[in-house]
Amino acid sequence: MTLNFAYNSHKEVKIPVSEDGTLEARLAKTKFAKVLLGFTPETCKFLTTENTNFNDLSLLWDAINLTPQEDEVIKALQIIEPDVERISFTSSRSNSSVIIKMRGQHTPVPLGSMGDGMRRLLTLALSAVNVENGYLLIDEIDTGLYYEFQTDMWRLILETAQRLNIQVFATTHSWDCVRAFEEALEDVSNSTIGKLFRLDAKYGKIRAVEYLAEELKIAVQQNIEVR
Repeated sequence: MTLNFAYNSHKEVKIPVSEDGTLEARLAKTKFAKVLLGFTPETCKFLTTENTNFNDLSLLWDAINLTPQEDEVIKALQIIEPDVERISFTSSRSNSSVIIKMRGQHTPVPLGSMGDGMRRLLTLALSAVNVENGYLLIDEIDTGLYYEFQTDMWRLILETAQRLNIQVFATTHSWDCVRAFEEALEDVSNSTIGKLFRLDAKYGKIRAVEYLAEELKIAVQQNIEVR
């Protein structure tokens, strides 16, 4: 898979991305990646629509273990299950899993039994808190998430991005997800932190049409197509 980056207003560069969502190590070490694009493997993460495997999630968790960032991950899971208290990664020869401690329950619950939405939120939160001062790229951000949770998901993304200085690029084909994004922007003190870009094909070329928060609000209210 490749990502296309434009710089100097004219040149387009293709960035190879491995299956686990990380940049190729060879490219990430180059002066181009560090100076012109401003990232290293530690500050850029790309999430596909596929589930991130246990080992990758475990490594992300280890990087924030016993730090305040744990609370951000718990807060993300509480969007769907308010009773989530703690999270742990267990591994043995026969089984590897993520388990959740729920308020009022003595026995931990396997994450796998709680639906795709919980795993998606865990992946989003872990990835975000691990790329401080960097970039998070997310394909189809609403994957696995019911509409009722998407506004809170966007609030969490916007809050984390501001606090940790992260630039987030997310794609969606869902009108519900666009509407949820607009609702989340209304709740932040500085609505300029988020924009929507609709990709338009004209005369054989792709151009980005920008919608600021106020313009997006009007589009949502009047049901104007912006996808």
